[in-house]
Amino acid sequence: MSCRYGSSCGKLCPHFVVTTAVAFTNGNLVLTLPDTVTYGDREKFCIVIGQTIPAATTLNAPVVAVIGAGTEQFDVLRCGVPVVSQQVAVRTIYPVIVRTSTTTGSLNVLRELPRVDSTTLNSLNEAGGGA
Repeated sequence: MSCRYGSSCGKLCPHFVVTTAVAFTNGNLVLTLPDTVTYGDREKFCIVIGQTIPAATTLNAPVVAVIGAGTEQFDVLRCGVPVVSQQVAVRTIYPVIVRTSTTTGSLNVLRELPRVDSTTLNSLNEAGGGA
């Protein structure tokens, strides 16, 4: 019997990554990913937001990722459209595919995300809220 990674078989995704920080900076919700991981083109990762989303985060703030102390921001997309703050939540697993080129990169979310009609960010900091 084949097993998907999860609690049913006791295995974690082999590329399971928990954010090291979350900040609201220059109008973006910035997810900091650990720099101890190599993010290769077309590799699949399971990313979890491990920190509270800052209360100062505005609705419709684009979600971007940085690696470690780096300054280059990578867009977080779903079907080519930028993911925004009210579409993500803490303690939720987001399977993504990393896309890179010689000049930039992005994280493409593989799961369905909630519609952008939330009027508050409060529910996003609850377990599984909003996603």
